[in-house]
Amino acid sequence: MLYIFLKIILCSSLLIVVYHLLLEKEKMYRFNRFFLLFSLAFSYTIPFISITTERPASSIDSQLRFEETTQQILTIPAKQETFDWTTILLIIYAIITLLLLVKAILSIAKILNIKGKTLYHDHCKIVVTPNNFSPFTFWKTIYLGENYIINGQIDPRIFLHEKSHLDQKHSWDLFLIEFFKVITWFNPALYFYKRAMITNHEFLADENVLESNIDIKDYQHLILNEIVDSQKLEFTHSFNFTNTKKRFIMMNTKKSKFIGLKKAVSIPILVTAFGLFVQKTYANNHNPISDISKEYTKASSVLLKEIVHQAKNTDNKITAFDTIRPTKKAVSKKGKINKNLAPPPPSPPRVEKNVPKKANMSGDHDIPPPPPPANNSFVQAEFPKGINEFRNKVAKNFNGSVFKGDEGRLQSNVYISINAEGTVEKVVADGNNKVFNDESVRATKVSTENINWKPALADGKPAATVFKLPLAMIFEGKKK
Repeated sequence: MLYIFLKIILCSSLLIVVYHLLLEKEKMYRFNRFFLLFSLAFSYTIPFISITTERPASSIDSQLRFEETTQQILTIPAKQETFDWTTILLIIYAIITLLLLVKAILSIAKILNIKGKTLYHDHCKIVVTPNNFSPFTFWKTIYLGENYIINGQIDPRIFLHEKSHLDQKHSWDLFLIEFFKVITWFNPALYFYKRAMITNHEFLADENVLESNIDIKDYQHLILNEIVDSQKLEFTHSFNFTNTKKRFIMMNTKKSKFIGLKKAVSIPILVTAFGLFVQKTYANNHNPISDISKEYTKASSVLLKEIVHQAKNTDNKITAFDTIRPTKKAVSKKGKINKNLAPPPPSPPRVEKNVPKKANMSGDHDIPPPPPPANNSFVQAEFPKGINEFRNKVAKNFNGSVFKGDEGRLQSNVYISINAEGTVEKVVADGNNKVFNDESVRATKVSTENINWKPALADGKPAATVFKLPLAMIFEGKKK
């Protein structure tokens, strides 16, 4: 989730910079308003979209292999007291979000509680208050002080300006930006978006007034007279908007010859942002694991029975096994095991004490192997749809193109820490090659992302476990 939030911040920041560099000073206010709104929606949507593409074909002659050894699931002590920064951050986020939400609700309530006489002019609702409020708009209402009513009339320049905000529904834009500020207050780009939106709204309203044959100098003089009396209310458009210098400049600015070009340039920028911030998953046309799995599906069931039978006679009981993959035809058509070709049954697992951290450990951080289960009632954790599906996903997500092709034999043990709820908490790997360890961790994380395992059971209750997945690759030649 932090990765997604980072993408949102980067994407929204990139697009607001593009707006200020290319579009802000151009007299194309309606397009600019659309660009700002679309940029916000785009930035908060794209990181959640996932596209599947073909992974570039690797020229390295090697395949990911799952080791022929048995694997076990080991229990972690049920109670581990660790300082969880994630919980602290979530609490801080919730508190600040709640405070901002309350502030927004109070701001709306403050406006709705303004009392005054209600009038209607040109199908617009106007609330005339005893207080000397400078004119502002909120939702479908214009608010102003009674001192702005002279001989029962409102200055047409003020009315046209505020009516433009109502007709163009600028309040919707402010509601949207305040919503994003509440849920993602840590995004600094939002404060630039809000300022840009309000400025653009004022440009639009000023343009509408001047199109009614109002003298520019008289209108600017009116704005200057209104600057002194100012109140700041959230979700409103105040007539005496303080960014007066920009408004005066834009009133006298003529349309540039490059408007069409700048509009055209903004489109490929959005396409580029899409490519940068969308989630990418890779799908290979050929999955070597699925092809091999068809060959050993029958054999594995027979071999597994034989292994379990032999394991029962050992001193140390194995808690769980991964399926065994024979390299050749290990089972005849009649179901008999070819003892010369089938891999030998595994030896009982060995518990290592005080295992030091390995030099090529990769992943979140070191997970020391815990002791095996103390009772026979332990039931191992299970990947949805079985271990073969898990292997297939890891093989599909594994990127072999990161290797040079002359590494020889690479081997790594991936340790997957699964809590009592079935959620993968940590993934680490140790082996003889850091690049292979890192890619093994990455492929495993992608394969288990947003997937809940069926948790392990100890004495009938969910228990935390560590799953060990040995991987290997053999490079038989150099890059073609």
